[in-house]
Amino acid sequence: MKNSEPRLFRERLKNILCGVGVLCFVVFAATATRADEVTVKGTASGSFTSLGGTNTGTTLMGLQYINSSFDVTTTGGARALNGAAANPAATNTNNLGSFYIAPPADPTLNNYNGSAFTLSINFEAPSGVAGGQLATYTAALSGIVERVGPTQSYSVNVRFNNPVQTFTFTRADGTTGAFTLTVTDVLGLTPNFAKAITGTISEASETPAAVPEPATMLLLGTGLAGLVARTRRTRRRGGRQTEDAA
Repeated sequence: MKNSEPRLFRERLKNILCGVGVLCFVVFAATATRADEVTVKGTASGSFTSLGGTNTGTTLMGLQYINSSFDVTTTGGARALNGAAANPAATNTNNLGSFYIAPPADPTLNNYNGSAFTLSINFEAPSGVAGGQLATYTAALSGIVERVGPTQSYSVNVRFNNPVQTFTFTRADGTTGAFTLTVTDVLGLTPNFAKAITGTISEASETPAAVPEPATMLLLGTGLAGLVARTRRTRRRGGRQTEDAA
């Protein structure tokens, strides 16, 4: 009898611990699959670099970049940043800025081949971000002028070298999240017209930290309390049997 009781106790303890482990796994898995939409807020700015390597700010030989701001929330994990393009006197909203090209005195001066444009996107939100990738996206772009016919008509293309970036973040409360930003090339920009830099946010999600729900905590506490009570009863029976044997 003395030998069987400790073994029985160990088996019961093993079963209870296994049950607790399975319960914790189920709670964690259920929590990890919950995802929320992401609100992304920030600004976009940019500057040109000439063929000689000189930073010319927001203007390069008649080609001008206009800054923007955005504040969007994803739906189904995605959202387009495709606000209308603004002219130099206006303001861009919910896109990544716009280009405007003024007709120059001599179009032959606008040989942008080899020049560069740097787009900087500064994310102000998701707020409370700690760790993960820095909340700044930088892409180097090159512009090309295409001369068409004897009328000196031309267009400008601005192509991104690294148009896809994925951002991950962790909030102070343990919430984790991620989203992917894809920027679209700007093609066919012609004098006296503005074109927006557009992009898409996709695969956005936020996953709360794994915290057991109240009902789960109650169930876990009840199981542990039962284990303690059973342990005490087993020890008492063992003590009484020892006294009887004596």
